Amino acid sequence: MEIRKISRDNLDNHESLLSQCFPKFNLKKAYLDWLYFTNPLGDAVGFDAMDGTTLAAHYACIPTQIDGKLGLLSLNTATHPDYRSKGLYQKLAKQTFEYWSTEFDFVVGVANDKSAEAFVIRLGFTELGRLNLRYGDLQRPSSGIRTWTKAD
Repeated sequence: MEIRKISRDNLDNHESLLSQCFPKFNLKKAYLDWLYFTNPLGDAVGFDAMDGTTLAAHYACIPTQIDGKLGLLSLNTATHPDYRSKGLYQKLAKQTFEYWSTEFDFVVGVANDKSAEAFVIRLGFTELGRLNLRYGDLQRPSSGIRTWTKAD
């Protein structure tokens, strides 16, 4: 197993693994390229675990800034189904934090239910609270709404 920094050369593998692990999300190569390498906040940091040509695990953070301090937003963590329960995500995350610890002041993560406990127990994150997200129609009144025709 080879551990290497995230690179633009591996975007096809990132797209494939993230699509396999998160099929409901549209994490396409063009979006990942922007997020990881064209993002105005700076390039992504993190590591990939490669088993030959297979991307076994991926951990990515992007730079963020809070109260004038530069930190990392932990956002994409994925492990290929054939490589789960081998501690790869934990290894990649810890290596990311150690490697870039002199450049960034903090790491923040917004994890799903499946990952939140692992971030606290395995990586030493402190849980600040849970997000209570809701989705719904805006229920706007029909008066005063501008509609657009095809010609418009």
